[in-house]
Amino acid sequence: MKRCLDEAVLQAYLDGELSGDAALETQAHLAACSQCAAALNAAEGEGAFLAAAFAPDDSVNVPTVQLRARIDAAVARLDAQPETNARPSGGWNFGALLASFTSLLTFTPQRAAGFAGMLSCVVLAALFFSIQKPSPAPNSPAQEEHMAFVTQPPAQPKDGSANVEVKDAPTAPTPEINRSGVPIQVAKFNRPHASKPRVKAAPVASSLAAPVASKAQPLPGEKDYEQAIASLSTAISHGGDAVLKPQVRAQYERNLAVLDKAIEETRLVARRNPKDKDAVDFLMSAYQSKIELLTTVADQAQVAALGR
Repeated sequence: MKRCLDEAVLQAYLDGELSGDAALETQAHLAACSQCAAALNAAEGEGAFLAAAFAPDDSVNVPTVQLRARIDAAVARLDAQPETNARPSGGWNFGALLASFTSLLTFTPQRAAGFAGMLSCVVLAALFFSIQKPSPAPNSPAQEEHMAFVTQPPAQPKDGSANVEVKDAPTAPTPEINRSGVPIQVAKFNRPHASKPRVKAAPVASSLAAPVASKAQPLPGEKDYEQAIASLSTAISHGGDAVLKPQVRAQYERNLAVLDKAIEETRLVARRNPKDKDAVDFLMSAYQSKIELLTTVADQAQVAALGR
């Protein structure tokens, strides 16, 4: 008994794709084998069903010949036309360049969003660099006073002469010698010389001491601040600042040193130029800050003293 035919051989037999010898052998096997014959009948039924299903599509005639003829004619016309749009070699095409610029100026939604993002980045970068630009540091009050003092030339006499009093050196009498070799003392009188005018010293010290004295004058209201600071310092010393914690005490001393330094530097400038409103306001603010700091510490010291 021979082996039954598989589905691929049966399908090839139905499609007529088998060779002559293979087709004869398959036909003889189908005549002898009932199972293969039944499988062949089932395959023929399936093929008939599919043919009936696709019959409407197969009935439509596709004009393949006419379509191919039209395509060939269009290709022939394209080959026959000269290349008019070819750019000349070795030169610039102004039309193409203008077209490229025109395409850049055509704003689509995507291109508009891109331009907006790029513009925002440029603005943010400009703001960042303008903020980060270093500004010249202002001179401190001590530096300004030193510069002002250096620029003032010392006062000199108008005639340019030095403050030196010139005196004539006394002339010693010349002794005479007699024949025996003994010197004889002879009194001689010096002729009176014309008295030279004395040059008085220019008041340099008084001219330099005048601005210093003016600097020592307190500003309006400064004396009240100093009295309040003195009374608060006395209260703190009597109450004792040892009740403060080490961290609070260190912070209090550091803040007090900063305020004292600011007051000392600003007071020189404010007293030298009382019309400088900014310097005077800064000095009064520093006094007020120091009074508030001392008041806080004095209150804590008094509370601690009462609790003892």
